[in-house]
Amino acid sequence: WNINSVGEFFLQIIGKYKSEYREACFKLIEARKYLFSQLSIIPFLEPIESQANYIMCKVSGRRATDLTKDLYNNHGILIKDCSHKLAVDGDFVRIAVRDLNDNKYLIDCLETLA
Repeated sequence: WNINSVGEFFLQIIGKYKSEYREACFKLIEARKYLFSQLSIIPFLEPIESQANYIMCKVSGRRATDLTKDLYNNHGILIKDCSHKLAVDGDFVRIAVRDLNDNKYLIDCLETLA
């Protein structure tokens, strides 16, 4: 199969960035562990273990829609309300794993909503 010129260029240079890629993966893993541990402390969230760059959380005691609105309107933070997705039963949100400062800010904001 033919690939486009962008794909071809990427394949030519990927070997040069192997160490940077590994370092970025390590940082993501550490950030995800930290975020998961902190989300576990928030009383109305139940995070689900993840290998991705986001964490799904079951929301209890409030609606996921209200949580997403509160975080955006009061703190400028966007999270994904997954409650209306097919095969999802209950209130769930998806929270992106970001850098340490952004993750700390999110946790601080969630604590104000507790």
